[in-house]
Amino acid sequence: MILLPLLSLLAWWLAFRRSGRDLVEAAGAALVVFGVTVAVATEVQSLIGALTPTGSAGAWTIAVLLGLAAIRRSPAPGLSAPGPHEGPHIDELVPVVLLLALTGVVALLSAPNSYDGLTYHLVRVERWIQQGSLRPFATYNTRQLFMPSWPEYAILQLRLLSGGDRFANLVQWLGFAGACGGGALLARALGGGRTAAAFAAALVATLPMAVAQASGTQTDVVAACWAVLTCAFGYRLLSTSRRRGDVLLGALAFGLAAATKQTALLFATVTLLPALALLVWRGERRLCGAMIAAMLVAVVLIAGPQLARNVAVFGDVSGDPVWRDDAAMIAHGPNQVIGNMLRNLSLHFGTPSDEVNAAIASGVATVSRAIGADPDDQRTTWNPHFIPTPWNTHEESAPNPLQLLLLFAGIVGLVWSRPSGAQLWFPVAIVVGFAVFCAELKWQSYNSRLHTPLFVLAVSWVAVRLERLPQAARRGLLLLLTVAALPGALLNYTRPLMSLPGGAISPRPSLLATPRELGYFMYEPLLARPYLDIAHRIAESGCTDVATHTWPDAWEYAVMKLARDAGSGARFRPVGVI
Repeated sequence: MILLPLLSLLAWWLAFRRSGRDLVEAAGAALVVFGVTVAVATEVQSLIGALTPTGSAGAWTIAVLLGLAAIRRSPAPGLSAPGPHEGPHIDELVPVVLLLALTGVVALLSAPNSYDGLTYHLVRVERWIQQGSLRPFATYNTRQLFMPSWPEYAILQLRLLSGGDRFANLVQWLGFAGACGGGALLARALGGGRTAAAFAAALVATLPMAVAQASGTQTDVVAACWAVLTCAFGYRLLSTSRRRGDVLLGALAFGLAAATKQTALLFATVTLLPALALLVWRGERRLCGAMIAAMLVAVVLIAGPQLARNVAVFGDVSGDPVWRDDAAMIAHGPNQVIGNMLRNLSLHFGTPSDEVNAAIASGVATVSRAIGADPDDQRTTWNPHFIPTPWNTHEESAPNPLQLLLLFAGIVGLVWSRPSGAQLWFPVAIVVGFAVFCAELKWQSYNSRLHTPLFVLAVSWVAVRLERLPQAARRGLLLLLTVAALPGALLNYTRPLMSLPGGAISPRPSLLATPRELGYFMYEPLLARPYLDIAHRIAESGCTDVATHTWPDAWEYAVMKLARDAGSGARFRPVGVI
């Protein structure tokens, strides 16, 4: 049954190919259909009481049949050959294939051990299966209730079809692949050729944060996937090669972004605004209006059910006001926003040298104070203090220094090249999006992962600006970027494929030498023994109704999964929730 989603994806890809779309464009369109299928199937199954393996098998069988029907209805007699702007540049695609392969292996071999996955992403999946619906439940961790839910819907479908969590990490990996393809599509929509498209895919694939996250259960990479596909199909509306279905595909990707993460919605909205404005400027107001209307409908249909549950439980579409207020900026003066921007930028300049990192943090703090912004102000800071960021391969804090420098170079280059249209206003939207992010969310040491959608969008534009580089320069740059990204795949902090003497880069042993039951605790290995002990005690007791008393950051999922592996069929429910 686990092959049904793949068969659906392949069927829709073939349908889009037969309709005349090229390889990457058809893959992006098929991925959007896959995303919508996940959302619709999950909500409908919950509504009719079929949130079961049989229900999921039936839903995906229908999706496959619809894909086959779309193939038969296609007017094209066969597959179209790649045109002059479709064929890949093999040199640029080597990093993409290499990093997709390495992160895919890690995703399949590693137990899901992302911190947020253990505390709420995977927990809410188990709760939904346990109660047979998506209805709200009692919990100490309200993030299990109100956070955007598309990534967990996808994990839920794979969990129901496979009977376990072996494929849970593949949701982020699929988002990684989709972000690479979406970057290529966006580069072409911004006026780049096939070189820019391949280069954009490689720049996305070598983002250290994306590589670090691609094999886990965080949600920032799949959020980036929907954001970049929104803009890829949205900016195609400005070109003569646009297709009739681009409005629908862009709108559906936008709805998926809204259903996946708040940052995806923010960055997709801001960066799409120039495209909408340019449509109006060109006199295509009806097309602009159709796109906006379709986006609003897509948000209501795809994200609406979760938002309605938020209103029912918390009285607000944004969910728990406690979490919202903790993360939101309280001081919004220009000096505080600029200071927050400087601190967020510093997250991407971590080096292996503690002295250099301290000097960078000190310089940022000095400049912030000079403009009247206290770097430790709790109105703008979630962590107790502004601290230096070291270079690392952790999925929560890995920096993207080289890509940020490329973005700076591209923006500076605008002074000399003076482009017009989308190539001018897109980078302006990138800067505005970053400023809005810094005006809305407090600084924290983990913010670099929240920047992932913005980086994917930004480097897609950078690829267009660098398309005219000599081939030797592009090869050298990609070699440097690939070498810098490889540690995130080979020596991921919590999912390392290999280990170095002395615990260099990642102090954890290779996942190849780690039993899967211990793999859940790579984040905190000392927790393995007590969690395993309690899981076996639950199984040995024969208890079928386990009451839990936890706290918001408790690793509930580990107990549920290990107890099930030990033979327990117990239902878990929190007690004493106020």
